[in-house]
Amino acid sequence: MSELQALEKKIRHLKQHAKDLENKMDERLDYFQDNYRSLAIKSLLPAALAKSGLTGTILEVVLENKQLRNSVNKMADKLFTKISEGVEYLSGKFTRKSAKRIKPSE
Repeated sequence: MSELQALEKKIRHLKQHAKDLENKMDERLDYFQDNYRSLAIKSLLPAALAKSGLTGTILEVVLENKQLRNSVNKMADKLFTKISEGVEYLSGKFTRKSAKRIKPSE
């Protein structure tokens, strides 16, 4: 096998490896998009659960119940949507005020 053939084989191998990595990233992104609410709640609540006693126990029971967990996820989704809309609104206000202060040169 010539050096050129070996190099071409290595290039094909690396391209396939890059494609495999892209597929893994896509799968992980899809998983994250489908589960970001529960992941966020699970990452934020352990410290609260450990310190909060009875409240933590109640939250733990809620999170273990699939129907209640889905309801909490829906509420969290609505909350995140409202927060996002508020940030976009404030961003629009800030952008318009900045644009008014900057006068175009003539």
